[in-house]
Amino acid sequence: MVAGVGVSKEVEDEAMRLYVQEGLSHADVAKRVGMSESWVSTLRNKRGISCRPKGKPLDHRLIIRLYVDEGLTLRELAAHQRVDSTRIRKLLVDHGVRIVSIGERSTRIDVDQVRQLYVNDRLTIPQVAKKLKLSPSGVRNAMNRHGIPTRTAIPLNVSRSALEGHLGDGLSNEEIAKLYGVNTWRVTKLKRDHGLRRPNAAPVHEAPPAAELKQKYLAEQQSIIAISEHYGTTHSTVRAWLQKAGVSIGDDRPGTANRRDTDLTAKELHSLYVTQELTAADIAAQIGVTKKIVLVMLHGYGIPLRPPGGPRPGHPLPLLDRLYQDTTICETLRRHDVPLATNYGLQRERFSQPPSLTPELLDKLYHGCGLSTMMMSLLVGHGEASIRRKMRDASIATRGGGRSPWAQTND
Repeated sequence: MVAGVGVSKEVEDEAMRLYVQEGLSHADVAKRVGMSESWVSTLRNKRGISCRPKGKPLDHRLIIRLYVDEGLTLRELAAHQRVDSTRIRKLLVDHGVRIVSIGERSTRIDVDQVRQLYVNDRLTIPQVAKKLKLSPSGVRNAMNRHGIPTRTAIPLNVSRSALEGHLGDGLSNEEIAKLYGVNTWRVTKLKRDHGLRRPNAAPVHEAPPAAELKQKYLAEQQSIIAISEHYGTTHSTVRAWLQKAGVSIGDDRPGTANRRDTDLTAKELHSLYVTQELTAADIAAQIGVTKKIVLVMLHGYGIPLRPPGGPRPGHPLPLLDRLYQDTTICETLRRHDVPLATNYGLQRERFSQPPSLTPELLDKLYHGCGLSTMMMSLLVGHGEASIRRKMRDASIATRGGGRSPWAQTND
């Protein structure tokens, strides 16, 4: 049906309101008003309304607030919204927001306030930025421009026995850091250097009699989790006991829950890795899986890994977000009909039906984009073993080890 023929003006007005004000797509508008998509498109052209750019819809109110009130740059907004910065610029211009140059933006910052908060009040750069409703990079640029030196990291001078005593007293890393006037990372790093863990970590237990273990696991059909809770030890310790006793562990035995990675929620994993500061290897030992599986779970749940050698400037983005910000990777996935599963979760939650893997897709992701097989697994929903097998079948040469080219360029 041609726009305007046999259709009331009220219906046409409602269709354009849905498209312009509520941001509905042509298909959704057509469904709402009972017309075809082509009718909606024709009506939009007739009324001189520009077609929205394809891609993720943007909340212009949020973006304007972040840009004008909180001082985020175009680049930071693009990273925040996972879109190209040109879309952010166009949206701001279309809504009458003047684009401010980096130099002009930095002159707006009250340097005296920055100096007071950073130098006198000893706030960190992110804390100063939050206080002044600015971006950390804007504060850092203003400090560099006006000669305000950043603080040199203060070393933590405390003996192993003293640190062990603080942990035994139940002090948190933050409380220990405050005692010595250092940042929390210094305490975390020193703990690892000394191999110290909090007293509530599972103690080493002597193995019970083999007959007792066999009775619980084989005769009573108890799960490894139940046995570990009974003896007050870790999942991996019980597995080691059973293996030493000559018991074959059935990882797929119904009701035994021998592996806990599928039962571990994002909140529990965050608590273990971030709050309790366990390593990926520690968590793997507790839930009876490999360290690699825990790393994949951390990436899948959007939990940034702790960088070696101390924290890096700014707030680390989860690997999944960083991969999806790479336009080359996204274009490759779209070209091969792989959905962009930007939501966090386990693979089965992010991919209801994993896409087919063609040799061309695997070669482009591995050699063209420089990804590791673990990164590829996050993006296509197939396990690493399956990806490696398909690469072997397709005679795709693999690298000799080490960090992937993408990681070397983007870390």
